[in-house]
Amino acid sequence: MGIGKKHSILRTLDHVAFVFAVACIVIISGFNSEAQEHRNGKIAGPLFLLLSTPNFTIDELIPKGLDALSSGDILAAKRYFAQAESLAGSESSNIVDTTRFFYAYTYILALGYDRLSNNTNDGLNNLGDILDAFGISSSDEVRKDVTAFPIPSPFPSNSPTGAELQSFLKNKTLPELIKAQSVLNKVSNGFGKTWTEPLHQEVVESDYGDVLFFKAALNGALSSIHAQMAYNLNCDLDTKANTKSSIQQFLARETTFLTLAGSPATHLAQSKGYATAALNDLQSAIVWIEAETDDQGDDYVSLADLEPQEIVQAKLDIADAKKALN
Repeated sequence: MGIGKKHSILRTLDHVAFVFAVACIVIISGFNSEAQEHRNGKIAGPLFLLLSTPNFTIDELIPKGLDALSSGDILAAKRYFAQAESLAGSESSNIVDTTRFFYAYTYILALGYDRLSNNTNDGLNNLGDILDAFGISSSDEVRKDVTAFPIPSPFPSNSPTGAELQSFLKNKTLPELIKAQSVLNKVSNGFGKTWTEPLHQEVVESDYGDVLFFKAALNGALSSIHAQMAYNLNCDLDTKANTKSSIQQFLARETTFLTLAGSPATHLAQSKGYATAALNDLQSAIVWIEAETDDQGDDYVSLADLEPQEIVQAKLDIADAKKALN
């Protein structure tokens, strides 16, 4: 299964591990674009436009959101689709489905895209704050390119601990994923939209197969978060990085690391539930896409780059993973 004509996924990821990895990859990667600007004034144009024109209709907001998305301005696109979704109510139409699909899509991407520095020590509220805390250069040019982050040496002595990063996932990331999931679940199976994706500026088509694919990704991410919440992952990360201690030395120092924490049974049960849902959604996505009769060459999520035996093997791997969860 691939995303876009130039993106192959199942060729490079294990068919089962893919479900749980894809959402994290999306979240931490984002897109590299010169169009990206930051909050606190630098994106005042789009934000002011939204706040000062409350009479925009859904029909007007969708193209504005798609234009922002195709230019790589993910945060502006997120705001447009959030405003459009707030107007959708209980209506059911392809316009509303389009709003809801891209609301969820941009909410996922925005988690990894809000990585510029606001030069304010106000806690870990987004990825930019985490990069600040680990001493990554606050230069906008550095932050725009995730492949060029200079790893600080040494790490700041007050770098976030494992517990603080867990808290970020629980209090900041988890609610956004749940919000995106609740909206994506409302998209009907008649959804279809042609749009320009930002990475390669390709015109692609999204349909219900994409909805099922991203539902699988969201459920996989939620499963992973709940799984790690069952364990104590608190540790002194900067000491580990700066002393270059061995695993044995690290575990001898961090004696509670990987012990059960909080309500492990509850979190592990939730993780299992989300994992099962992810596998079911991925299976449904494959079946849905296989049944499509139109040209698959421009589909955003496609099986076109897979050999028939690879699709069969993916289904078998999903079945095995579901058995392993029971």
